[in-house]
Amino acid sequence: MDEQLEDQRQPAPVPRPKPKSREPPSPIKVLRGDKLVWILWAELRVNGDVEGMRTPTGIIPKHKDLAKLFKEKLGAEFTQADYVRQFTFRIRENLAKLDRVEKIYKEKVADAPEILYRTFAEARKRLKAAAEEHGDNISPLDLPSE
Repeated sequence: MDEQLEDQRQPAPVPRPKPKSREPPSPIKVLRGDKLVWILWAELRVNGDVEGMRTPTGIIPKHKDLAKLFKEKLGAEFTQADYVRQFTFRIRENLAKLDRVEKIYKEKVADAPEILYRTFAEARKRLKAAAEEHGDNISPLDLPSE
C-alpha cells in the first residue's frame, strides 16, 4: 500500500522546451536601428532595385531610398540634413586613410599582390581629381548618379 501512495506523490514530468530552429535568424529580427537600413539598401542595390551616387571610391545610397527605408522599417525620418552630414565625401580624410592602409600593407604584408598597390594608386588619382574639381569636401547632393 505504501508503494501505491509513493507512486501517486511523484511530481508530473516537466515539459521539455521545443528545440530551437536551426535556420539562421532573419536579419530584420537581429539588426537594430540604421544598420538594418544599410543592409536592406545593399540588398536592393545588389538586386538592381535602386541606384546609387558615384563617389571617387565607390557607390553611396541616394537620399530618397534611405528616407523610404527609414520610414518603412524604423518609423523614423531620415532628413536631407542627416544625409548630407553622413555622406559628405571628405577627400583629405580618405587620402589619409588610404595612406595609412597602404603603409600597413607595405610594412606587414610582404606578399601583398601588386594589384593592391595599383588599386591604391588609382583610388588616390580619383580622389585628387575630385578634390581639384569639387574641393576637399563633396556634398552627396553634388555627386552624379551611376
